[in-house]
Amino acid sequence: MFEHITSFQKKQDLFDGQFSNSVLTHFPCLKSRKEEGVVINCEKYGTMIKTLCAVFGDRFSNFRNLEVDFNIFSDPFNTVVDQSPDHLEAIDLQSDNDMKKESVAKTIL
Repeated sequence: MFEHITSFQKKQDLFDGQFSNSVLTHFPCLKSRKEEGVVINCEKYGTMIKTLCAVFGDRFSNFRNLEVDFNIFSDPFNTVVDQSPDHLEAIDLQSDNDMKKESVAKTIL
């Protein structure tokens, strides 16, 4: 879920930047209207995207605080040990070659 939220926020940032530059690549209906000669108020849509970004960021602000914890569970072998809450268990896990092999085997399947 964290990855989906992060991805959505990055898309919002992309759309915000594109509206700022009047780029309508990801908005085919607006793009076709612009090509028909209709004046598109990109500033209006950019403001809406900025508001969406702010509301979404506020709603999921606690997720950023938990990012390190999520990373430990999603990719324990590549987690920075100093950032994990229990350094010793992370070191033991990352040093366990059998666990690494099992993890790689599951990824391949």
